[in-house]
Amino acid sequence: MKNILILGGAGFIGSQLAKKFSKFSIVTIIDGLVDGTGGSVENIYNIKGVIFIEKCIENVSDLSNIVSKQDIVIDSMGWTSHLGAIDDPMLDLRLNLHSHLHLLDCLKDNLNKNSLVINLGSTGQYGGNKFDCVDESTQMLPIDIQGINKVSAENYFRVIQIYTV
Repeated sequence: MKNILILGGAGFIGSQLAKKFSKFSIVTIIDGLVDGTGGSVENIYNIKGVIFIEKCIENVSDLSNIVSKQDIVIDSMGWTSHLGAIDDPMLDLRLNLHSHLHLLDCLKDNLNKNSLVINLGSTGQYGGNKFDCVDESTQMLPIDIQGINKVSAENYFRVIQIYTV
């Protein structure tokens, strides 16, 4: 049995991961169900044994304690509205960068050194759907605000990993 934390776990991708992992792991989901993110209680309603915390990550008072008990942390938080990000870049900044920085700040002091952290990205980071395959060597050339903030979050993950290994 592994302890798995899925941030944004009530969204489409997060809920699919929760369904799979819940068969052999203890899954905790943190999702603020922010409008426009795709997070919905209906996505996780039928998943047995999942611990669901309905709060934005910034408002989870015992996040450090939760993180310290995890074997795997999956960050699938995000706002996927590319046009919405143009209309409200500050909201995009909060949902696609600030929330991830809040997580990283908590991870660097509380994560078990043997734990795995996975940050899910977006094709917007690479300039859209112009690639048949994206891997770690694919150059990131975001074409919009959402992509810029997702690239920034990913770079923070990369830099923090270098300095905490």
